[in-house]
Amino acid sequence: LVGVVQHVALVMLLLVGMGVGQSFSFVASSAMQVVAGRRVGMGTVIGLGSAGNGLGIILGSVIAGLIVDSSGVDAAFYFGGAMMVVGLPLFWWLSRGVPVTEDPSLPPPGQQRSGPLPGDIAPEPTVGGGR
Repeated sequence: LVGVVQHVALVMLLLVGMGVGQSFSFVASSAMQVVAGRRVGMGTVIGLGSAGNGLGIILGSVIAGLIVDSSGVDAAFYFGGAMMVVGLPLFWWLSRGVPVTEDPSLPPPGQQRSGPLPGDIAPEPTVGGGR
């Protein structure tokens, strides 16, 4: 829509709306990264996330430039909108079942419980038929 709108105030309003939407997605993806980082290593998760972000910036810019050269500026905005329309359901589908919170009953990664839980202990057998 940003490429179609003719009034500066409406462009600014659309950009603010996009920023609000991105802030929600950033918080959700950061929560998922923290949970995953505690399991496999924070450096690995943050590194992969940053690499994916950088790759998206580079490829998006190059593809948008090629689209502008071949079809005009408006087409680049339509392409960006189409990528968002495709990307959101794809993100929801790929992230289904991914925890965004940790189970507080589990010990921190790399640590064991100090002892067995009450349900882990088998009852002692009775002697003499249980009388």
